[in-house]
Amino acid sequence: MKIKKIFSVVLAFAIMSSLASCGGSETAKVTATLSSEDANTVADVATALDDLTLENKTIRWFSFYDINPSPDDETIPADYVMFTEKFGGKIEYTQVVWGERFTALANQILGGNSPDFYPANVDTFPSGAMSGMCMPVNDYIDLDDDLWVDLKEANEMYSIGDNRYAIVINLSPAGYLCVYSRDTMEEYGFDDPAELFYEGKWTWDVFKDMCVTFTNPEEEKYAIDGWFFEAALMQTAGVPLTELKDGQFVCNIDDPRFEKTANFMYDLAKNGVVYPRWSYGWVVLNMSGISSGQTLFWPVGTNDTGGFDPSFENTMIVPMPKDPDSDRYYINAGVVDINDGVHICAGAPNPEGVAVYMSCKRLASMSDEVKQINIKQAKQKGWTDEQLEMIESLKQIALENNVIDFSEGISGEYYDLMDPVKRASMGEPPSTWAEIKATYGDAMKEILKQVNADLAALS
Repeated sequence: MKIKKIFSVVLAFAIMSSLASCGGSETAKVTATLSSEDANTVADVATALDDLTLENKTIRWFSFYDINPSPDDETIPADYVMFTEKFGGKIEYTQVVWGERFTALANQILGGNSPDFYPANVDTFPSGAMSGMCMPVNDYIDLDDDLWVDLKEANEMYSIGDNRYAIVINLSPAGYLCVYSRDTMEEYGFDDPAELFYEGKWTWDVFKDMCVTFTNPEEEKYAIDGWFFEAALMQTAGVPLTELKDGQFVCNIDDPRFEKTANFMYDLAKNGVVYPRWSYGWVVLNMSGISSGQTLFWPVGTNDTGGFDPSFENTMIVPMPKDPDSDRYYINAGVVDINDGVHICAGAPNPEGVAVYMSCKRLASMSDEVKQINIKQAKQKGWTDEQLEMIESLKQIALENNVIDFSEGISGEYYDLMDPVKRASMGEPPSTWAEIKATYGDAMKEILKQVNADLAALS
């Protein structure tokens, strides 16, 4: 499936607000502003929304991060300016702890105090629709409108029957990227992974050679660090573990590409290149390992780059390496945060207001003029031209390949099976692919049978 003409804001991986540590409601006092020139640009772009009106000015946002600019922010998103200045809109933030968000949302809905919207993510569909936490958006977003028509296919992917359960403004890379230090690469005489990528030579074989050469347990140097490196490497198979085909969820665990990828991962683990977090109190190094040269690669989710410092000298990002027998790189696509899409809560008091706000975000993501403002703001935060160019390359890979994995959005029971499938090839000790399939494959398929039956009943 090819998604046509999808535009996205340049900060697809912008660092999200810190995880909330407590509940409650608050609205940030906004002090950041745009320059007069940029403000005039945004106002001109916003005239495309002249046919929209906002009667109820307040929309209630439910999440573990705020989308209002914080008091110490130096920049302000153009879509926020459109919503607040053109329409007089206000975003009321209801704060929740990440791990409690679904239970807390269900309690608010059942108590008759529903918020208006919450972020769409890799773990919110189809579970949110099946559990009754979000409602269809068909009445609020017209996909045949000029503003939305180029995203019609993307929005319809989040459907059950004729009902759409998300407002999608963009498909971002929903998989993993790889952080490294060019200083470390130069110290060990390695070729620069970014240059290898642009030449089509950034492969498993090169990655493995670097990892094995770098690793030295006596000096506590390990090539691969982080919480997500197993899933990051598994995505290079180029096939989603759980796929939506013709309205049915399908488990692809029998695809031979997974076995080939798992064998590569198993071999890496046997070479001892992984930072042994189990020996260090289950603490990982992340950016500190890269900056100190203790680790070589930090694979991290594109929606979880909170520890990445773009301004650290000679730090660079690159996709995960590709199968040397493949002619393309892979990174999963999907909806990962507020810059990609949202769900409207069941019982939302102001769904029309959410639609206006998301129309502002959609327009901002389409506008070349706004994109230039975003680039300027990104540079103010320390991003370099080279890093931003690489991000654009990652987005193109995700959109062109359309590898969309719904594994995390099925159910908690399914996740508990899916997670070790992606990790066990590099576990402690590592498992063979035959062992992994025998342990988890049949159970995953049985769960999907019931999910598909439930979806049929819901539609």
